[in-house]
Amino acid sequence: MNTPRVELITSSDGSHSLYHRELNETYHSKHGALQESKYVYIQQGIHTLLPKNTIDVIEVGFGTGLNALLTYKWALEHDVLVRYTTIEPFPVSLATVQQLNYSALTEVQESIFTALHESAFNTNIELHSNFILFKYSKLLEDLSLPKESFDICFFDAFAPSKQPDMWSTSNFSMLYTALRKEGILVTYCAQGNFKRTLQQIGYRVEAIKGPPFKKEMTKACKS
Repeated sequence: MNTPRVELITSSDGSHSLYHRELNETYHSKHGALQESKYVYIQQGIHTLLPKNTIDVIEVGFGTGLNALLTYKWALEHDVLVRYTTIEPFPVSLATVQQLNYSALTEVQESIFTALHESAFNTNIELHSNFILFKYSKLLEDLSLPKESFDICFFDAFAPSKQPDMWSTSNFSMLYTALRKEGILVTYCAQGNFKRTLQQIGYRVEAIKGPPFKKEMTKACKS
């Protein structure tokens, strides 16, 4: 697996992110990595699935592990079993991971954040009785996801202008099939073409208020 060439940056809310040199793109919003992830994937995402007591997540774009760390914290706070499946063919180096300030900001043990990154790929890892991790090391388009197995998709790939292949109709069709009925997909992206693609596949699409400094985000539901 190739390791991306990145450099550490600090976003406006004090949380770290990474700048991907080849793509000329950041892993999170420059206006606030932590606040963006909390709002899009936790507040507008998994938290809306309560009172379910077991939730299966599929994440596209593990990246820095911030979404996974916030979900881990949320699962323990709400006593929910989360089975967290994530896809990352280009993992960030451990040396870079150790520079990120997420543990201090979320008050989750550094050992947990490190374990999210160090855990083996392609096998279930129980990090807590409330959190089971499974990491795929392949590209999304090279996977065959199990049908009707997930309650929510965190789609956190780089922007369509940077990684257009990730935002293909075939990828979102596969994710639609992988979601259970009334399963949801959440993403920071609110591009018009993207939302029309979702609608053509069969998702019910809702444009909702975005995180600070972003007008909208997208939430889509499988009928």
